Amino acid sequence: MLNVYHILELPKHGDGFSATSSPAINALDVGSASPPRKVVRLETDVDIASASRARVKSNGVVKMQILGGSANKAKPTDETDKKMIGEFLRVVLHREGRELKETYEKTYNRCRSVVLKYRQGASLYDTLKLELEKCNIRVYQELRQSEKKGMDWIALFVEICDWFHDQLNVVRSVLAFLDQAYVPSVKGLLNIHDLGFALFNARIFTDQAIESVLRESLQLWSSDDERKSERKHPGRHNVAKLLTHLEIHGQYARAEEIYEKITRYYYTHESTNKAEEFAAHPEHFLKHVISRIDSEMDRTRDVFPPMSWSLIQETTEQALMENRAEWLAKEGKKNGRSSTFGEC
Repeated sequence: MLNVYHILELPKHGDGFSATSSPAINALDVGSASPPRKVVRLETDVDIASASRARVKSNGVVKMQILGGSANKAKPTDETDKKMIGEFLRVVLHREGRELKETYEKTYNRCRSVVLKYRQGASLYDTLKLELEKCNIRVYQELRQSEKKGMDWIALFVEICDWFHDQLNVVRSVLAFLDQAYVPSVKGLLNIHDLGFALFNARIFTDQAIESVLRESLQLWSSDDERKSERKHPGRHNVAKLLTHLEIHGQYARAEEIYEKITRYYYTHESTNKAEEFAAHPEHFLKHVISRIDSEMDRTRDVFPPMSWSLIQETTEQALMENRAEWLAKEGKKNGRSSTFGEC
């Protein structure tokens, strides 16, 4: 336990006090009527000889250094904070799942310092934009270079979209001061959500190679996996998720157009083949048409939003029945089976 003596004792290192001591302290004031005073002896003077030795005189400023860890600790700077935020973005926007060096809270506080204290919002925004662009290049390459086809590629696309949306929400939360304090102060600047989506759309949906793989995958699923086999694919729910993501990114109309063309092409060719197969039995052809329309609408209701139902139904009916009505009517009259067609 510390006592008063330890609290008030002079430092044991340095000659600051001894260097500035006055000779008057070491001598008696002879002309004074006051009682004689004792000569002050510093703690380092362990005997009389050392107490009476010559003192070192100094006419300049004496510097004193306090030893200890806290005195040498570097203070955070805007460059340090921006560097650590950049590291955070590189980890969060990478699908390899790297480990963060700091907590979200620490990065959140760094962002506050950069934006409010150091006024470096513009520089931080540029860093964010650069890391988002790098992220989109990586996911584009993953989609483009993947050997997956059909439903497997659709599942990969859905997985990447889910991941990107989640990570973008994390960035928005951690860099809230950039998103809510700096961005509104600059006219026309996109917030983090809109910036992320704009860069994602520009990299992914404007690429003809990606659209080609998307068209091929939708065709493999709808025509090969379901229409030909007449069975529901176990991964059909991924198509619904895909269309939801495309709608969020403003790309749904293009996907609907692609699917409408695939549907028309498939049923047009099927109608030709079935008309030849059932040339002598037109009522069988008509039953097949009704069955196909019902099957297509079940698939449509599972996958597409209601706004597309009527379009797909009309496309299916037209493709199956185009140039077939006159043939069905003639065959019905010839064979006396008009009532049968009506029942179908």
